[in-house]
Amino acid sequence: MAGVSAVSRRVKDLLTEERVRFIRFCVVGATGVVVNLGVFSLFMSVVLPSVVADESARFVTCNFIGFVVSVFTNFLLNDFWTWGDRAKHGHAHFWARLGKFYLVSSIAGAVQMGVAYAVRAYAGVPDLLAVLIGIAVATVINFVANNLWTFGDDERADS
Repeated sequence: MAGVSAVSRRVKDLLTEERVRFIRFCVVGATGVVVNLGVFSLFMSVVLPSVVADESARFVTCNFIGFVVSVFTNFLLNDFWTWGDRAKHGHAHFWARLGKFYLVSSIAGAVQMGVAYAVRAYAGVPDLLAVLIGIAVATVINFVANNLWTFGDDERADS
């Protein structure tokens, strides 16, 4: 039993509050991928084919809709679960956090694409690995910016 107790203590030491928050953020991000792809697929094949005949225009439109919906669901989950322990004050703050979250997500998306393109074009990294590297870099930036700015605690948010 002493071995189990030592392992339990070690796991508890490793899982700091911020590490748990980062894990939650990544879980929420994974759900966002599912939402994004589901919304994209639904709009691409069911909702918009009769409205937008041009396949390229439909692709861009559906991709954008998937992004907008998935960022919103990610925001709600992060607001409630990932950063639910931080004080929130009224609807005005909800809309401010939502706007910040969309801005951070948009910047992180641009960083993801830029990094992926750069490592593919200049380092000869294969496509999927390049995208994964872009995702990793963007995830860290996205988490740090949201942790400090979007969902910052009262002391940080007021400064």
